[in-house]
Amino acid sequence: MSVARRLAVPLGLAVLACGPGDEPAPGPPAAIHGAVILEPSTLGVGDLVTVEITVVTPPEHRVRPIELPERIPPLWLLDAERLPIERHGERWTHVTRIRARVQEAPGDYVWPAQTVAIEAPEGAAQTLVLEAQPFTVASVSAEWPGRQEPFGLRAPAAPARGGVIGPALLGSAATLLLLGGLRLVRRLRRREPRRGPAAAGEVEPAWTAADAALGAALSQLDSDPRAAADDAAFALRRYVHRRVQRPIESLTTEEIAAQRAPGRLRSRWPELIDLLRRLDGVRFPGGLDRPEERETLRATLEDARRFVSDSTPPRELR
Repeated sequence: MSVARRLAVPLGLAVLACGPGDEPAPGPPAAIHGAVILEPSTLGVGDLVTVEITVVTPPEHRVRPIELPERIPPLWLLDAERLPIERHGERWTHVTRIRARVQEAPGDYVWPAQTVAIEAPEGAAQTLVLEAQPFTVASVSAEWPGRQEPFGLRAPAAPARGGVIGPALLGSAATLLLLGGLRLVRRLRRREPRRGPAAAGEVEPAWTAADAALGAALSQLDSDPRAAADDAAFALRRYVHRRVQRPIESLTTEEIAAQRAPGRLRSRWPELIDLLRRLDGVRFPGGLDRPEERETLRATLEDARRFVSDSTPPRELR
């Protein structure tokens, strides 16, 4: 029986005890209990995982925000959210949902025991320790025996029937409108005074933030190469998000490669995919102990900084 079902048993028995026409009688206040729910228990490298920390309390109790580290090997935590409280009579269910990506080599791992702080209505606090949950990261190589090269781009969808002349004419008209709009924007920008460094409180430009993040990754290469590779991969994804408004932070490299290249980075999209694949090559096997692997990572980080620098807009368009 899964953990979620075990939590639901007391409520289910209370409902079954009622007659066909009876309203379920409110049960006694729930004893405080909970669990970490991580399903399935067997995962593959690169999988997106959802973990739920579930706590059941009596009414009017509050579960304090749960502090989580950035990484729980082999998982890279992407985000966490507190779901609305589910109120069922004398039982309130509090759920914190976490999304993570598997990034370690295959093996047996454990989601650590979780300590949760709970406040009663009168202000008294207590802690609840949730049991650790073991899980396994399995190799996916058996699904593609003999394959050594990475997967390529997905084939485009077949064109719809009905000819291409009409869509082509519409596309040409849209292109003309777009070019006219771009000329107007450039004329207006040329009239504006050039901006100096960002003032206090202004948002740092995407390319400046990315260059700083990649520089920080280079500085920690010797002390923590794995963190350097992780931070660089995230910095490149965040750079794309901020430059072209495409949120790709939680996507795998192959999921990104399957997307249509955005206009402002179209010519450099293959270079971005190559950088992300090179970073994956040192992040996921779990190596980086040998000097040559660290030098490979150093060269990749330097190439990533050049990618950001070369794809920075010209000064007159900043």
